[in-house]
Amino acid sequence: MFRRHVVPQREKESFGRVIRAHRKLMGYTQEELASKLGWSTHWINDIENGKGVPSGLDVVRLLATLRLDSEQVVREADLFVSLPAD
Repeated sequence: MFRRHVVPQREKESFGRVIRAHRKLMGYTQEELASKLGWSTHWINDIENGKGVPSGLDVVRLLATLRLDSEQVVREADLFVSLPAD
């Protein structure tokens, strides 16, 4: 059974800062990124300001659009990720 994970506020904010920095590096406005993803500008703003975090495939789409890989985001945002034991 799946259990919903509550993302700590600090991690939401760190993730948002990384997304904002890479959006700017790619030369996208919030409006341009939202258009590429089919999302609202308001949602991009919420993500960047730590008010929300996309889930599942939306994270994959966001990272692919910004040419980021998950390990890079985990490292740059200093996120805690528990890995299963072998």
